[in-house]
Amino acid sequence: IQMCTLKSWQDSIFDDLKLRNTHILPLFKVVQSHNKIYERDIANAKKIAALEEEVKHFKQELPKLGNPELPRINSELEQKLMRLQEEISNSYKSASESTTALLAAKEQLKAHHDEIDSLTKRLEDSEVILRVLQSEMDQDKNTIKIQTDEIHGLRQRLKGYEEREEKLKNDYNILLQRMLIQKKEEAEKLNKENEMFEVKKKTVQRLEIENQADADIARLGGLSTSSLSSSSFQFRPSNVTVPTTQRRHYQAHKGEVNSLAFNLTGSTFASGSSDKTVKLWDSRSGTVKSVLLGAVQSITCVAISTNDEFVLGGSNDNSTRLWSIDQGRIRHTLTGHTNQIHGAVFSDDTQRVITGSHDRTLKVWDLSRGYCVRTILCYSSPNDLCMTPDGATIISGHMDAKIRFWDSREGRMGAELSSIHTSKITSVSLSPDGHYVLSNSRDNFLKLIDIRTNEAVKTYSDINDYQNPSNWAKACFSPDGRYIAAGSSKGCIVVWDTQTTKVNTTLMGSNPHASNPITSVQWHPHSSEVVSCDNRGYIALWE
Repeated sequence: IQMCTLKSWQDSIFDDLKLRNTHILPLFKVVQSHNKIYERDIANAKKIAALEEEVKHFKQELPKLGNPELPRINSELEQKLMRLQEEISNSYKSASESTTALLAAKEQLKAHHDEIDSLTKRLEDSEVILRVLQSEMDQDKNTIKIQTDEIHGLRQRLKGYEEREEKLKNDYNILLQRMLIQKKEEAEKLNKENEMFEVKKKTVQRLEIENQADADIARLGGLSTSSLSSSSFQFRPSNVTVPTTQRRHYQAHKGEVNSLAFNLTGSTFASGSSDKTVKLWDSRSGTVKSVLLGAVQSITCVAISTNDEFVLGGSNDNSTRLWSIDQGRIRHTLTGHTNQIHGAVFSDDTQRVITGSHDRTLKVWDLSRGYCVRTILCYSSPNDLCMTPDGATIISGHMDAKIRFWDSREGRMGAELSSIHTSKITSVSLSPDGHYVLSNSRDNFLKLIDIRTNEAVKTYSDINDYQNPSNWAKACFSPDGRYIAAGSSKGCIVVWDTQTTKVNTTLMGSNPHASNPITSVQWHPHSSEVVSCDNRGYIALWE
């Protein structure tokens, strides 16, 4: 840009000089003509003076000569003198005109000299600017050279980095292959250990369940375990009462507790939280047994297998994890959903897991391989699900306020209940006898649905104390099915009589955090104890 500007100034000065020459050249010609006329006039004046002297001389001599021709000669000389005087007058007139023109030309010449001086000054200024710009340009050239050298150096460094990166990638691939081989070997070794441990654990667990069952039956009046087959074992005590007292209330997690689940014997319950952990608790003392880690985001739902070997945790990281209770380690990570998980349950034989996700699908997983064996499109995001004891039917509650029944073997929908609720379904729970489903909804109603007729037979509500607190709030049955319980956004637990639909009691704690909204309620499978959790990370034990 600077060079272009200098060039335009030089062109402008050159054009002005050419214009000056165009105007001054005629003036120089006038001056030259004037000088010639002036020189001629001087020569004529000298001739006239000489002639006048000659005439004067002749006039003085003529009378002496007395020549008759003298008058004629005198007359001719006078005429010649007059012509010469007339020529001199004309010359003077021409000289006067030339002088006038010369004066005008001098004025113009002066103006042009002034213009030349101005242009010369501009030229000098331009030359100064040119020198300054030339100096700056030289500095810029040096800077460009330095930057070019730096760029060249950086390119060399980049090339070195790229070569190092390529080498590191190769090293990483080699290490990755080694690690995969090592992981495979470790997994095979772990699988063998797990198989051996599971055989031992099943034996111990079976003996433990039988001993616990014998003790409970003896306490309740009487049947022995020999009269109950393992496949039909459903302990439904008839003397369950409604809890009245909050036995313990404590901070269990650093974030909202979203889900609770008891094991089969009721000795342990699991809690899943927004702090990305699943914790196992002693249901009597409320002390933590173990903390299960590995989730990347919030745990939204938990379940414990019927053989008490595994804990299931669905997460907002789109995955469901299966932990070994004894080892406290992840056995399987079930990935395949594309959105957060809000429902996950075991089949009764613990061979399958069913998950429900906000990607609007249900998936059936084979735990022996850790693979998804069926994907069911369910039209709306499920918030909860449960399964019938025979494993043939999956029941899901959805964001579109509908309850759907699915054939787990074929993946087709068997029934859709669209007029039960008017807002989002937050939980579905199967009754102890397997004939009814309890649904909870954001419309603040709970419904008892007969799955044999697909009709709502009972409705539960309490306009004073019950408000559904969240899209995943869980309600439950008592172990004998005589009562249902649900947590409210007002911090209380409302318990209804299943048959009469009337509120039996409203449980409210007296601690400073008693008003926290209760997100889940679970009833002990063999007693009158209840456990609840809230959205501030607290768990309460009731008896």
